[in-house]
Amino acid sequence: MTFPKDGDSENWGYNFLNSAIDNFIRDVGGRAALEACPDFIARRNLAEQLMFELVGEKPCLFYVCRKGTGRNAGEEIWELTIATDQDDFQLPARLRNLEKTLSLRAVVSQDRYGCLGLLSTRLLQPTQGSINGYTVPYHLRLLPNHRYHIGIPLVALAGMAAMPVCGNHVPTEAQIKAWRAFLQIEENIAKARQFCVPFLTHNYGSETRRIAFEIDISSATLNGSTENSLECKNFWERAKRAKNEEVKLFDAVPIENNRRNSRQLGSIEEVDPNRCIIRVKIERDLADYMAEGRFQLPTTGFLFFEAVGDIRQIQNKKKALDDLKNGRTQNPYLGDFLFNASQARSIQNTVQLQPDDLLLSSANPAQKAAVEIVLAAKDLVLIQGPPGTGKTTVIAEICYQVALRGGRTLIASQANLAVDNALSRLIHNPAIRAVRKGRAEKVAEEGQPFLEDRVIETWLENTATDCENNLAKRLDDVKVFRQLLALSEQFTPYLEAEEAFKREQNLFQERKATLELASTEQARKYDQAIAQLGKVESLKAALEELLKKAPSVNWQDSAVLNLLENLLPYTSTDTSVRNFAANVSVAIALASQLGLVSPDDGSFRYSCTVT
Repeated sequence: MTFPKDGDSENWGYNFLNSAIDNFIRDVGGRAALEACPDFIARRNLAEQLMFELVGEKPCLFYVCRKGTGRNAGEEIWELTIATDQDDFQLPARLRNLEKTLSLRAVVSQDRYGCLGLLSTRLLQPTQGSINGYTVPYHLRLLPNHRYHIGIPLVALAGMAAMPVCGNHVPTEAQIKAWRAFLQIEENIAKARQFCVPFLTHNYGSETRRIAFEIDISSATLNGSTENSLECKNFWERAKRAKNEEVKLFDAVPIENNRRNSRQLGSIEEVDPNRCIIRVKIERDLADYMAEGRFQLPTTGFLFFEAVGDIRQIQNKKKALDDLKNGRTQNPYLGDFLFNASQARSIQNTVQLQPDDLLLSSANPAQKAAVEIVLAAKDLVLIQGPPGTGKTTVIAEICYQVALRGGRTLIASQANLAVDNALSRLIHNPAIRAVRKGRAEKVAEEGQPFLEDRVIETWLENTATDCENNLAKRLDDVKVFRQLLALSEQFTPYLEAEEAFKREQNLFQERKATLELASTEQARKYDQAIAQLGKVESLKAALEELLKKAPSVNWQDSAVLNLLENLLPYTSTDTSVRNFAANVSVAIALASQLGLVSPDDGSFRYSCTVT
């Protein structure tokens, strides 16, 4: 969520609607203050004064969310709550004194430039001023609309219209009930794992922080009460399942009243039924206290295991269900996804990673594809695969790619080792600043450098190493550049010859193109000449054949006429032919004067055409 900067404040106008003024004065100023203002103007002025005192003179950080449609068409109900979860923002003085935060419920018209129509106001516990996936943060100065004539900026109206309506994606009561029933079963199973057993002696090794307890198996119980004794087989089954789990230490029999005063001893490392021994790795803080003489292990006592880790996880799940039911989730669509994953938005724009973009060059195509899908998905991605298929590598690569894009990734798992394995794949890169949350004794070796008290030192050391390596490489490059610079004079003649060669090469290419064009034109003309020659040879042969038949030629034969027509382009410029044609024309003219009719055959037409 991007928060507005201090300078990005906005002025929004408001009006009290209906009985909101009276209720507001009664809730904030008291009934006496309301009764002291008999007319509307006085009550409105008092309400505005009280509002000013609550929201303060400076812009106030509000979380705004959509609550649904109003009574009239185009109206929506918005809820504005003053933030309480930001360290750099303090509540106005009056709210700090009341130890409350302010929530406003208002009607807003989306189709016009209107103001907040306040329907009701409430003073809430500070814990309820937290951001979630339905809210948008605004730095606001609320001003009476009838005085300042301002409304809600259009940009804010458009931004809120893009947000989901709070509650539209909350699971049904039946769905929540089913999950609660499942969690109750889980809790019953977890509680059924607990056991209490007295120890008779112990052997503490201060160097290893390990202690072996010799236990009295015959006195093992469920919770310290002799009425809930455990059989030997049942006890050892429970003890084996509790390996790596936290165990508590009691001086006396644990009962309901003294359980809160117990001391967290450490985690069970080994269970040995044959020797009736349970070996525990003591917590670091407790080991330090014992080394300093601030605590001494009792000679005898009780080991009590109550599946704290499992029960704490179940409690967290119950709280998450409450948050889901009340719309307090960072992703407003989470309720949809959990009960119907098909509600997640499909991928529209794909992401293509190149090999050089990857943190881990060992990633195979399937792993690379999984990372690309995660980067492109809007809501959620399920990556599934059997052990050994590289899911941990994918997690590390996702963290790196998200970090490059300015984002953050939370790696969470029921198993500490899974988190530490993922961290171990995060080859150092200055873009990654991983922090491992957890107690040092619970964190594997791979995750130790990322613990809160060591992460800065680790990051600085690795970054310094990267800088040294990069600097060394750059210094090597500088040496090479200096050597090349010293030899630059020897390269000058070569460069000049290279430029001259390029110029000649370009000229050659131009000439080559010209010659190729001329050659193409000559080839075309040659082909035309060959075709013309063939036509002339054909006409010549036909003419020779015609001359052989001269005395008996049928001048009106179509073949003869076509021949004469085809000969015309070749004979029209010949002098003897033109003279003959001219004589024929004269003869025709004289014959016409004498009253003679010239024959209408092809030869005469041909002669006239030539003329």
